[in-house]
Amino acid sequence: MLYGALLWRRSGALHWGGVLLALNGVTCILGMIGTLTGSMLLSQGVMIGGILFLAALFPLGWGLWKGDRRRPFSIV
Repeated sequence: MLYGALLWRRSGALHWGGVLLALNGVTCILGMIGTLTGSMLLSQGVMIGGILFLAALFPLGWGLWKGDRRRPFSIV
């Protein structure tokens, strides 16, 4: 979630990758709560979080591959 929050402030593909990473963290936490409490609905958050993480790899890979020529190797 922290890395997603940092990338959320960027523009372009890294922004969307950050959004998906932040959502991944939230849904995984909800999924863990659901697993511990026995809620079938909330425990699906772990699976949804995994899907969001895989989806975040595409914009993150594109944004890091394309790069920002003005600020190379900078996250924030």
